[in-house]
Amino acid sequence: MDRSRTLLALGAAASCAFGSAAFAGTILEAAVGNTVSISEAGVETRYYFNENGSVAQANSNGESDIGTWEAKDGTLCMDWVSAEEPACIPLSDDQASVGDTVTVLSPDGTSTDLTILAGKVPF
Repeated sequence: MDRSRTLLALGAAASCAFGSAAFAGTILEAAVGNTVSISEAGVETRYYFNENGSVAQANSNGESDIGTWEAKDGTLCMDWVSAEEPACIPLSDDQASVGDTVTVLSPDGTSTDLTILAGKVPF
């Protein structure tokens, strides 16, 4: 899976505010403390955003990474251990709740489905 495209899809749906995942809010509000699942080309990738600014991802091929995230000034930046520099993407204010599957458009016009799973869901 192309990590840049996946991150663009995630960022296209995220927002920089925090709140309760029990009610509809931005995708990032719903994602913090829960799992965001993205499937593309037969590979599922799961992201887990912690409230403390750390993030982990793993995919169905057995690959994983950890890093940090920060939402600021309309941008979500994720700094992965395996990457040379942070990946920063624009945010939007699309709404979602835990259990929702949301189709988001990346800046290049491609669409990706994100599903927000309750809690931390490992492979």
